[in-house]
Amino acid sequence: VTIKDVAKKSELDTANKKFTDYAVKYDKNGDTVNKNSITLEGGDAGTVIKNVANGKVTADSKEAINGSQLHEVKNNLTNEIKTTNQNVTNITNNLEKTNKGFDVYIKDKTADNTFNVGLGADDKDAFGFDAGNGLEISKNGKKITYALKDDIEVGKEGNDGKDGKVVVNGKDGEKVTINGKNGEIGVQGPKGADGKT
Repeated sequence: VTIKDVAKKSELDTANKKFTDYAVKYDKNGDTVNKNSITLEGGDAGTVIKNVANGKVTADSKEAINGSQLHEVKNNLTNEIKTTNQNVTNITNNLEKTNKGFDVYIKDKTADNTFNVGLGADDKDAFGFDAGNGLEISKNGKKITYALKDDIEVGKEGNDGKDGKVVVNGKDGEKVTINGKNGEIGVQGPKGADGKT
């Protein structure tokens, strides 16, 4: 080997600089190589790693993922958020409708004959059933039954009373009337051929 074959120090320094510039190196802890850490020399702006293959996305995966995979995750999350927001809006609208409750009316739906049963409050609203004169009411589970009393009284005696009257009609025009005003019991037979007598 002649002296001319020995590399100059400047040439070695140049080669070492090129190696340093092109190589990605592990970090060091003092003089020891730390193979658990790599710091890229991109400064505050960082370093872009290009042409990264799709990494496996699983619970136990330790592979790197790329921008397209993150973009897909972002789109999926955006769609899920939109769907969730729409579901929340639908639930809110349905709750508002439910909280209005419902109306109950007697005979005809006028203001005086209608009341509202509210829903959604902390205390439950309720409405009840009652039996009028001559009727009785009973409940068996969720079944409510109205029936005539065994003893029926109509009208009310006294100064503030009201005359009671019971009429039983037959299909052919016969009639039985019990009048509480004068105690009379009237019986009427079927109408004649002329429909009057």
